[in-house]
Amino acid sequence: MFRRRRFWILLFVLLAVFGIWRFRASGPKVAQGSYLHLRLEGSYVEQPTDILGKLFGEAPNTLIDVLEALQVASRDRRIAGAVVEVAPLDVGWAKAEDLRDALAAFKATGKPVYALLEQEASASNVEYFVASVASKVYLAPASTAPLIGLAAQV
Repeated sequence: MFRRRRFWILLFVLLAVFGIWRFRASGPKVAQGSYLHLRLEGSYVEQPTDILGKLFGEAPNTLIDVLEALQVASRDRRIAGAVVEVAPLDVGWAKAEDLRDALAAFKATGKPVYALLEQEASASNVEYFVASVASKVYLAPASTAPLIGLAAQV
């Protein structure tokens, strides 16, 4: 009798865990014609943290997560386009190019990309470079175009 009770308790726990997993795995509900809202700011690490870092700390923004989100949204028929808020970025030109290329691939599917340069900052060429692939780039009414130009000595 004790074995039988243990079996039913174990079966109930397994079914409950499976039910919770299926509920969480279903993902968010997305209405037809929705826009992907993407906020680009700060730094992006190349790879995710290990399992202990995820358990005991806040997971950092990873470049692969942003690139994957754009790729998935580009294939999703419910997503009509993207609105990208570009805040000050702490990335190099290579990561900026990866972000821009992902936005360009999203745009190549025929979906519009709208960029909002959130803050006028000095030396914000990287932010404008990422946003420049958008169908339209918006600035706050009181701000000026954040371009100071690039220079190189050869």
